[in-house]
Amino acid sequence: MIAAVQTESSALDKMREKLRELDGMRVQLSSLTKKLLDADHANLALKSNLVKIQEAYAEARRHKQELESTLVPLRQDLNKHKDLYNRERNARLSAQQESTMLKDQLVRLEKVNEEMERDVKAIPTLQEQNELLRTDLNRLRQRYKEENEYLTTQNQQLAGQLRAGEEARNEMRNLAVRMLDLSSQGHGNTNAHTQQQGAGPRRAAPHLNAIQWEQQQMQMQQQHQQMQMQQMWAQPSHLHVQSSMQMLQSGGIQVR
Repeated sequence: MIAAVQTESSALDKMREKLRELDGMRVQLSSLTKKLLDADHANLALKSNLVKIQEAYAEARRHKQELESTLVPLRQDLNKHKDLYNRERNARLSAQQESTMLKDQLVRLEKVNEEMERDVKAIPTLQEQNELLRTDLNRLRQRYKEENEYLTTQNQQLAGQLRAGEEARNEMRNLAVRMLDLSSQGHGNTNAHTQQQGAGPRRAAPHLNAIQWEQQQMQMQQQHQQMQMQQMWAQPSHLHVQSSMQMLQSGGIQVR
């Protein structure tokens, strides 16, 4: 009996424990059900948000297509403007280069203008110098003409003297030939006379004296002619004329 009571009491205890466990499971089930409901509500909210996002995405795609359709002419306009910009840039660079070249040319022209102005200022001085040089040249020409006439006369006189000297040399040559003939005739007498005198002083042959005298005369005439030529050419008038002509030509001045 006591064992049955104990068995029943243990069974009741076990039942109570199971009941307590069942209550805990009910509480868990209610909490899980609540969580599930909350998850369903969140899922519905997410679905609605997803639908809205899809609609917004579709609207964005539509706007993108519209923008792309509007961007095509904008891109074309942009390319056109780029081409215009490149052409304008190239034109500006070429204009800058041309401007630089024109500036350099202007600087050169200014230098040339300055040189021309200096030359123009120097023209009166050059004209005065030209007139002075022309006057000197005319005077030198006149002097050269006079001295040329004088030299022509002197040359004619010297030519006459040379002809006279040539005639004198011819005559002296003839005399020398005659003296040689005479000396050949008296050669035998001369040898005998020298043999008689022995060691006395020997006299030179007469034809040798004549030849030496002719040579001395010719040397004296040549020296005299050289002295006359040196005196004539010692005058510097023609040298002055030549130096004046060279100075005029080097100065770029034409004298008529």
